[in-house]
Amino acid sequence: MTNEQSGRPRAGRSKIWAVFFAATVALLAVAACTSGTATPVPTQEPSPTTAPAAVEPSTPKAEAPTIEAVPAESGGPVSDDLVSDDLAEAANETFATLETLIRELGPRESASGLELVAANFLVDQFRQFGYAAELQPFTIQTVSAENSGVAVQAPVEEEFDTIPLTLTGVGTASGPLVPVGLARTDDLAAEDLTGKIALIRRGIIPFQDKVARVFDAGAVGAVIYNNQTGNFRGRLALQAEIPALAISRADGERIEGMLEAGEVVASVTAQFDDIPSRNVVAELDGAGDDLVVLGAHYDTVPEVAGANDNGSGTAIVLTLAESLAAQPLPFDLKIIAFGSEELGLLGSRHYVDSLSPDELRRTKAMLNFDAVGTGPRLMVLGNRDFIDLALEKGETAGIDVGVSSGIRGGSSDHATFSEAGVPVLMFFGADFSRIHSDADDTVEFVRPELLGGAVIVAEALLQSPEFAEAVARD
Repeated sequence: MTNEQSGRPRAGRSKIWAVFFAATVALLAVAACTSGTATPVPTQEPSPTTAPAAVEPSTPKAEAPTIEAVPAESGGPVSDDLVSDDLAEAANETFATLETLIRELGPRESASGLELVAANFLVDQFRQFGYAAELQPFTIQTVSAENSGVAVQAPVEEEFDTIPLTLTGVGTASGPLVPVGLARTDDLAAEDLTGKIALIRRGIIPFQDKVARVFDAGAVGAVIYNNQTGNFRGRLALQAEIPALAISRADGERIEGMLEAGEVVASVTAQFDDIPSRNVVAELDGAGDDLVVLGAHYDTVPEVAGANDNGSGTAIVLTLAESLAAQPLPFDLKIIAFGSEELGLLGSRHYVDSLSPDELRRTKAMLNFDAVGTGPRLMVLGNRDFIDLALEKGETAGIDVGVSSGIRGGSSDHATFSEAGVPVLMFFGADFSRIHSDADDTVEFVRPELLGGAVIVAEALLQSPEFAEAVARD
């Protein structure tokens, strides 16, 4: 594939890139085949004697979205011997950037000091590429582990170490503790939970269902104890109506023992803290008045390197930023690394809410990159015209691009822009099963050709006359 065909200027290309890339693809293909990355995400957690599932896993993996995809509008995966020099170079360049991010920054927990370190690193990177870049700070409310807890009041007073579930309800509730096993329907059938706190064992049933079921049965709080050693970080799919907290298996079994001796009265508390977070906003002036946004969140869930979610997207926008800095564009460009996406798209919501009516009117497109690194192919969803352009540019470059009708069980920052009326296009990989896992969301499971494919397709789209015409329309 020539540079003119791909629309991506390259200099000093070498067959060494292609050889190295082919070897990398082969090694990663073996890993993918043996690890089952293409299997559907289960809807329930297996029993404690089997491996943790994606929806209610071991610390700190949270409920993983699954993909609903319409039939792809392009051919099957490109074979290794058809990998172009451009794709090989883009793949290796972006993967090297990803490796640097993971090595230099590691986990980047939302609204933390680690997120701030990563944000300052990204500001420096964008400025080196010639962009005007700065932090956009904002304050969020998040449940505080320090100000949340479970305390037994009778028959003896005792406090337990807890971790609030993400999207827990807030407040304080007191009442008798009632063990409800795994919170199966049968477990709850004989229990009157009105005004009581449900003590739930982790396993089998997704956290969301456990908490919703005990709430529907009248519970005023939920305490979930681990089925493995230590405590865990859990994530609900929807905002809970009641406080929901995690405790260790040892503490859960201790409380179970107390219940065997008689009634146990306890209180559960989940309270908000105001904490700082920040976006990184990089700007590059173009020839027109219209504005195009490229976005990727850079934060992670706690203690997870986040190579795929979302080091992959962050590496892609950095690669695009460096290349596009030298390209004349008929519109202004903003590249935004969003903070606190993992807490509910909070960075992108703050950015969109900060726009004046005129700034929102000028924003004609948003391209989002999230969890691009795993799966058998590159996927897109969003505006129909943008999808068609992405498919066309992918076919021209020999890059397999599939189309998804949406994501069930999760979302990303493009949704915030779409809600505000901005046409969007999201790039992602066709497998989310490894996200939010300290063991699985690592660089060895990222496929460089997916990163390179996203870079080439996005850049070709941004440079195309058809995209410029779409952006220029009112």
